[in-house]
Amino acid sequence: MDTSKQLYEHEATDWQRGLYADVKDTFRAPIVNWIFRTTMANYPEFLRYAWGQVKPAFQTRRFGRVSVEYRDAILS
Repeated sequence: MDTSKQLYEHEATDWQRGLYADVKDTFRAPIVNWIFRTTMANYPEFLRYAWGQVKPAFQTRRFGRVSVEYRDAILS
């Protein structure tokens, strides 16, 4: 994978823009992480499939708890 190649949010169109919006909404983040941008630029169909498979894991209570604990540990 060429890590210098990225598809930025302002360049995304159609389903790619929708996937980016879904990632931001799921993670409650203001930006799309470079991991998603790089994968989208290099393997867009793979990212589309993979996101559909892993998204449900990020919507669980357990993930919510772990992410809050991680954030608190980092901040303290």
